Formats: sequence, structure tokens, C-alpha cells
Amino acid sequence: MQKKLNKYQIENFQNFLGDESQVDNLLNMVPYHFFTADRVIVDVGGGNGFFYELLKNKINSKVVILDSDLNSIERCTEKGMTAYFDDVLNLEYKGRSDIVCFNLTLHHLIGENEELTYEMQCNALRVFAGKSIYLFIDEYSYDSFIFGLSGKLIYNITSNKFLSKIASIISIFFPSLKANTFGVGVRFREMNEWINLFEFSGYKVIKIIKGENIRIPFLRRLLFIRRQTKDSFLLIKKL
Repeated sequence: MQKKLNKYQIENFQNFLGDESQVDNLLNMVPYHFFTADRVIVDVGGGNGFFYELLKNKINSKVVILDSDLNSIERCTEKGMTAYFDDVLNLEYKGRSDIVCFNLTLHHLIGENEELTYEMQCNALRVFAGKSIYLFIDEYSYDSFIFGLSGKLIYNITSNKFLSKIASIISIFFPSLKANTFGVGVRFREMNEWINLFEFSGYKVIKIIKGENIRIPFLRRLLFIRRQTKDSFLLIKKL
């Protein structure tokens, strides 16, 4: 069963305007002539439509948002965007999907434990196997001083009710430790872990654009974080 953010936690993400690098990287990875008027780009977890707006200004292809938050869909629809209420793990969308984009979305797919979380993230990608030409993934990579440890620590703290309560109290005094996912969880991975997950899901990584190092507050380094980047991956289904 998927653990989901409550409406108040989701609202905290509504003001997040994303990053223009998401669009720039997609257009650098996929040949521009690919984006013809008959193509459809599906933005999974499109939220407030920031990626949609930027992309539509640069290509002729149709862009579709899928999101499981009804308020986000209503906001996008009011702005004239093509958006559907849907859940990638129980997908009802039957339309075309030449490119499927997961922009900072996979790390929010959380199960009741580590194994179910991994399976859930894999299944979200497998849904589009054979239905899309490309999968574009934009994700945070947390490299650790001890391989894989930082992502696991963050997951265990944010997904555990007791540890989340303690962490939320501490974050009052040390805001750099604040997380909007306390009590639900978030699962980041190292770059190589993401690549292994993609391959296990049945895809081949054909292009990678590694982002610049993101500044890590001192107290967060207690989680053994060596480096944090926001990276883009272009995937195709394995033959």
C-alpha cells in the first residue's frame, strides 16, 4: 500500500516552481525534430504545472499532466492545461505517451517498508513499458560516504512516526533539518542505485546529465551525505 502525503504536506510543495534545467535537459537529450505536433509528452506527478508551462513554450507537441492530487489537477485545468486525475500505480490513462517524464516524483513513491518502496518505484516505470519511446527521469542523487547509507537514513527517519516526531521538534530549532515528508517518508538514492533500479525495471539508460553539486547544510552532513546533485536520465525499454 502506498503511503501518501496529506493535503497540508502537499500544499507545502505547491509553491515549488521546479527548475528550468528539467526542460533544458530533456531538450538536450532528445533530438528537437522528435517533438512534432502529433507527439504527446506525459508529465507524471505534474503538480502545479511548472514543467508543463515551460515545455509548451518551447515545443509543438502536446503535454499532458497526470497527478493523484485533485486540487493540483483543478488548478492546472483552470489555467487551461490538459491534466487528468490519475495514479501511476493504478493507471487509467489510455492516451498516447511518446515521452513520459518523472520530475522529482519517484522519491515520493513510498511503501510500508524498504522492499515495497523499491517495488513501487519500479512498477511506476514498468507501467509505461511498450507504451512510450522514452522515459525522462529527473531525480535527486544523494551520494554517501558509506554507499547507500544516506538515502536509507533519510527514509527511515521520515517514514517512522516516532523518529519523524523527534526530527520535526529538532527542526524547529535547526530549520535545515526540516522535511515536508515527516511521517510518510521519502526515498532518495545514489546515482548508481537509481541506474540499477531503472535497469531492474526493464529499461536501459542511454543518456545522463549530471547536475551541479547542491550545497549541503552542516547538520545534514550528519546523515553521511557526501554529495547531492539533481540528475537527469533518458531511458528506453530493453529489447
